[in-house]
Amino acid sequence: MTTTVPTGAPGREFGLGMAKQQLSCGVTAWSHPGGTPGFITDNAVTQDGRTSVIVSRTTYPGTREQGQATARLIDNALCGTSPTD
Repeated sequence: MTTTVPTGAPGREFGLGMAKQQLSCGVTAWSHPGGTPGFITDNAVTQDGRTSVIVSRTTYPGTREQGQATARLIDNALCGTSPTD
């Protein structure tokens, strides 16, 4: 499940339903986000499985800014930093 290929997005790879992402602190995270009209759930877990985060929002697909804010929230949660905005 951890064999991946580049997606074209910086630091993101995908394979067998799992997305691999390098976070700002150098941590590798795995996720499988999804949604349906009305909501979307993003998530991630560190490679060692010790830390995870789930974010659910009531917009799908939402705006680019909402996606970026969710990505920052996940990065902050798994890297142990405080959000700046």
